[in-house]
Amino acid sequence: MFWLHRPPYLRWLVAAMIVVAAVVWDLDTTRTEPHPFAARPLERGVLLTEGDVTWRNVPVGLLAQPDLSAAVPAVDVSAGEPIVPSLLGSHDPVPADWWAVAVPLPSGVPVGARVRLVVTTGTVDGIVVTVAPDEIGSFATDGLVAVSPDHADAVARAVAEGDATVLVAP
Repeated sequence: MFWLHRPPYLRWLVAAMIVVAAVVWDLDTTRTEPHPFAARPLERGVLLTEGDVTWRNVPVGLLAQPDLSAAVPAVDVSAGEPIVPSLLGSHDPVPADWWAVAVPLPSGVPVGARVRLVVTTGTVDGIVVTVAPDEIGSFATDGLVAVSPDHADAVARAVAEGDATVLVAP
């Protein structure tokens, strides 16, 4: 007689375990944290603002968190690209009494880089303040270099006469 058979307890147990495992799998959420992404294409050397960044959730520890206070991209960043510390350049504060002089800079020099200007009166140390976007096929871009007030006149004169050379440490 069929109804006197033992019920399939083992099958029921396995089915119940599969259902419980599926529920646990479905309810398990990976811990996430907000991370900054570029909301639009970002140009190298331009100070980041709140509108330049959008926040998305990523798994915890997937990407290193950058410091966005007074941050500038060291390279051009595409829209939607995650912003990580390696994409950001240092933004060295320029002393308040220094002057910015327009100087042709070698291609690829980031904002905040320390440079040495060789002029007719000697050498002058400076800090790159802004950089114009690279033009296709050019070896130099225009930018502003902050120099001390003692040397600003000599640097401006040398740049105007074409007698200034910019040295960048590797």
